[in-house]
Amino acid sequence: MEAFTRACGLGEEEVGKWLAARHRIATHVPAPTGDDAGGVRGTPVSAAGASAPAHAPRWRRMAGLLGAVCIAAAGTLGLGSRFHESAPGALPAMPVTGLRMLAVGSWARIHPARTPELCVNEGRDRTRRYQTAVAAQRPCEEAGLPQVYLEPVGKNTVQIQWHHPKYGIGCLTVLSKGPARNLLEPRDECADDNQARQFRIESFGPRTTAHLLIRPAVTGQCLSLRDQDTEEGTEIVQGRCSGAADQDFQIELIPPPGTVAAPKKSGTN
Repeated sequence: MEAFTRACGLGEEEVGKWLAARHRIATHVPAPTGDDAGGVRGTPVSAAGASAPAHAPRWRRMAGLLGAVCIAAAGTLGLGSRFHESAPGALPAMPVTGLRMLAVGSWARIHPARTPELCVNEGRDRTRRYQTAVAAQRPCEEAGLPQVYLEPVGKNTVQIQWHHPKYGIGCLTVLSKGPARNLLEPRDECADDNQARQFRIESFGPRTTAHLLIRPAVTGQCLSLRDQDTEEGTEIVQGRCSGAADQDFQIELIPPPGTVAAPKKSGTN
């Protein structure tokens, strides 16, 4: 952590803040806030304006100390998600075959191959049986959506992080039960050993093409579009790997965002 923060050009005071934050997370000691001890963060508000259920997962707040130049390295070190105890050099120079992804990870857009103008991002369950955010295909340039960061956790295996301008960092997670079974939602527990937050990236079709399967590590199944739909807002689901066209994705690596959202302070509008 110290080496990465110094490499990003931070001064002694800022390096100290990052090291202190790393210690708090590693020891599960929360950072001091203006709230009462043991207080619970307010529930997120849905796009329709209704509060999410109390049991819904909460997004982790990002620390706003580093700018976009350093956020790729910070994502791997895990402030706002978790910290690796091994060095980034433990991963291969090209951790995902066929993608020129950095060993520390890369910002990306994930496109369903049939609808390349759309991106896998934050949406809603169109059946309305599940009220919190889930993965769906949305316009790539739509305002207010999370930035997507792919963090390698093993050869051809990544976490799909959403860096949300309001809620911070969440890792896409396959839901295994309840009304949202087989949907994906962001969760803030991004542990290395939690396969529900890990996805294998594999070639789809000839290796000369940039088409990919995205397979949840916990089940070995494949991500696809619900009911093979192509409409905007179609949910991403997991299911049996069939070779169908709706299981075909493309990953576009992009530069870091121009700005990184700081945590929203309590009491601000």
